[in-house]
Amino acid sequence: MIYINSKKRDNLKHVKDYAVITDFDWTLSTVTSQTSMGIVPDYIGGELLEKRKEIFEYYHPIELDYTIPDDEKSKLMKEWAQKSFSLLSEYITEDIIINATKSAKTYLRSGTKEFFKSLYKKIFQSL
Repeated sequence: MIYINSKKRDNLKHVKDYAVITDFDWTLSTVTSQTSMGIVPDYIGGELLEKRKEIFEYYHPIELDYTIPDDEKSKLMKEWAQKSFSLLSEYITEDIIINATKSAKTYLRSGTKEFFKSLYKKIFQSL
């Protein structure tokens, strides 16, 4: 397992060699970190950020509305994710992922490295 810290970011060469772990709500990263869903859009900027903001402004109030039945809200949240990922796929390239990752301001919580090592052992050593 490769653990990438800020000192190793310059060594990223082949995106296909890495798994992507997202951290939507700062479970693994500190609250001072960029969110995993924001790193690439923030790096690209411009039109992508404008379109992403429009999608966010539509769906975020729905996410916070507790009067919407769970099954209906679940469908809408899946729709939000699909639209966001589709939009991102229009702009993203391997070079953008590499450069955005290198410039990201993401800091992992204490114990995250040990958590991933334990997860790796449980998943891959049991095969």
